[in-house]
Amino acid sequence: SIISIAFISKILSTVARVLTAREIGQEGMGIFMLITPIMILSINIIQMSFPTSIAKLIAQNKFKTKNIIITTSIIALIINSLFMIILISFSPFIANSILKNPKTLLALNGLALLIPLISMGGLLKGYYAGIGKIEITGYSQVSEEIARIAFILIFGGFFFSKDPAYGAFGAVLGMCAGEVFSLSHMIFSLKSLGRKTRGFVRGFVDKSNLLVREILSISMPLTGGKLIGSLTYFLEPIVINNVLLRQGMGIDLITREYGVLSGYAMPLLLMPGFFAYSFGRVLLQPMTSLLAKNENKKARKLFLTMSLSSLAVGLVSGIILFLFPNEVMLLLYKTSEGAHYVKFFALPFILYYLEAPLIAAMTAINKHQKMLVIDIFCSFIRIGLLFVLLPALKMAGVAIATTISFILLVVFLAYYVIKELYKKKL
Repeated sequence: SIISIAFISKILSTVARVLTAREIGQEGMGIFMLITPIMILSINIIQMSFPTSIAKLIAQNKFKTKNIIITTSIIALIINSLFMIILISFSPFIANSILKNPKTLLALNGLALLIPLISMGGLLKGYYAGIGKIEITGYSQVSEEIARIAFILIFGGFFFSKDPAYGAFGAVLGMCAGEVFSLSHMIFSLKSLGRKTRGFVRGFVDKSNLLVREILSISMPLTGGKLIGSLTYFLEPIVINNVLLRQGMGIDLITREYGVLSGYAMPLLLMPGFFAYSFGRVLLQPMTSLLAKNENKKARKLFLTMSLSSLAVGLVSGIILFLFPNEVMLLLYKTSEGAHYVKFFALPFILYYLEAPLIAAMTAINKHQKMLVIDIFCSFIRIGLLFVLLPALKMAGVAIATTISFILLVVFLAYYVIKELYKKKL
């Protein structure tokens, strides 16, 4: 099933991250994590939610597939070309003046190659989703993670042994290798689908009318919501570096500490989150259907079942990490650095496992706009808390700000879901 493929992909992704964290070192991981918010913001800008637009328009069958593909391909080509020029031109400024760490320059230049590959892959994923062949994207994700692991094992030593900057650059190149294999898998699968994909292949050279307005009408609102969240995430390393530099911390120490927190401790706390995501995916469709039929009682029961199941996974994970933080860190990363963060935040992070079912429920009850407002509010609360907590608590302030913001998010989401589901008791 699709969920089984996604589970395998998640396991492989975890292996790739663990291998990278082991080899790259604390400072190298810190450099990689410093550029990660820029990477995510760039992906959201470059993709412009085109995968969703393509999938929806193809599924609606109102326009020719080849016209949809050629339109998005031309727009994506223009945006990607501009992005590569802008990023390479401004990466020295971003590294030195915004991130205030010259060692991020090499990895930033690597993003100029990675982001267009991700963008191209997004177009293909949208196409396959539109024709109902979503399992192909799942298999391509598996091949991506296998290629990434192979790159780390074969070439990692060359990059990781030089210095932290080259280590972070090697991590980016590993992601590039994964994207190349993922793209290759999806392109090869085009041939196996026969006539259904001939329109796609012709679309890249077809000169028929472009459907720019229709595509942008779908993609722009979706992109706006994503940009707000990724923009606040983009601000995080900038705020951290500027505040802590004023407190007298050296940039190398800040980078190492940020790497320990964001590259070691936080991924470990969030590692079993795939189960919560799976419960959310399983919940969405049947809950939407039940509410459409006014079967509120069954919808409430389903929501509680999925939420409690997800919470149970979080409870087990939280207890294990609280009791054995050093042992788990040593097992995965061969270091106990960051174990104190894991122990301190293991129990509060249990609530994180309610987030995915709550988001699915909010989607089912058509509270998209309310969910966006809550997300924006909590994101800005997080940034504000960084200014307050960092001077006194240093890097621990980042973890506390993150915890408070996601707890607020869960509380607000739970309030609106419960309010909607229980306003009419059956």
